Amino acid sequence: MAIIFDRGEFMLRCGPAGESPHVQYIFSENDDESPVEKEVQLIQDMRGDENQVQVVATVPLQYGIPDLSVLCQYYFEVAGAGSVCLAHVPFLTALSFGATSAIVCDFGHSSSRITPVHDGWTFHSCSLESLQLSGANQNRLLEDIGVSGCLNLHKVKTKTAYVPRRHSISSSSSKMVLPDENLISVTDDTNMNGNLGEFFFSPNRFLSQCNALSATQLLNCGLCMIPKEVPFSNACRNVLLCGGITSTTGFVDRLQEETGQNKELYFHRHSNRHLLPWIGGTILSQLSSVSNISVSRAEYIEHGPDVILKRCF
Repeated sequence: MAIIFDRGEFMLRCGPAGESPHVQYIFSENDDESPVEKEVQLIQDMRGDENQVQVVATVPLQYGIPDLSVLCQYYFEVAGAGSVCLAHVPFLTALSFGATSAIVCDFGHSSSRITPVHDGWTFHSCSLESLQLSGANQNRLLEDIGVSGCLNLHKVKTKTAYVPRRHSISSSSSKMVLPDENLISVTDDTNMNGNLGEFFFSPNRFLSQCNALSATQLLNCGLCMIPKEVPFSNACRNVLLCGGITSTTGFVDRLQEETGQNKELYFHRHSNRHLLPWIGGTILSQLSSVSNISVSRAEYIEHGPDVILKRCF
């Protein structure tokens, strides 16, 4: 049996491999239970009396999760895991698409990151990240209109936000072209749903004293950092979009429109982009080669928790 953990900064998805996530939990700063305590309890509940349960989890980690070696210790000694595999989101995203060479564009809540991947290897040294271009900063727009709390923020962003096709500003109102090409004029007071999507393409309109890269600029800079080990043309044909933000209506269309001059780029979107690490984790757990990047209980006992640092992909 394999249990998959897909972590966002405040979102946790968990369940047996090959099925849909059984648990989708949104953490709050007011929670009495820490994220690691929640994960340990979920493993114990799902494994029952089974001793050889395999845990496949994503990194980077949630807010409040300890470092990898401490987490490994919790999994083995408290949760009773039989083996542990920790994998990075770009690696799992490429695996879920079946791509050998790719550029993974992860627009998540904690940050936005462009990472090249080739032959199962994630090139972290060539990864480009923007902390300013994150859902956390986007939350300030919602808090300004009285929407607060992780659950409420998540619902508003996933159910009502959209990215305008084009956006222009005048002194009294803002005009937008909606994803369906309809033109509307709205005041700042009624413009919130469009601003939530526009934030990622015009972040400096909303951030004070900040010179942040837009989603398009971040991608263009990321293309310049692709290492020579990664075939450039192959990677450009596999621009993989993941992260909940990319599921916002109109996001992919706007990104394609603003990078239209670069004919080499081919964007690939999955119907469940927010679940790509989960899907990749499920695929990984079913491969025979997963044992090569997992830590078994015997290895943990022999080498200690730091052994996980040599196996994290």
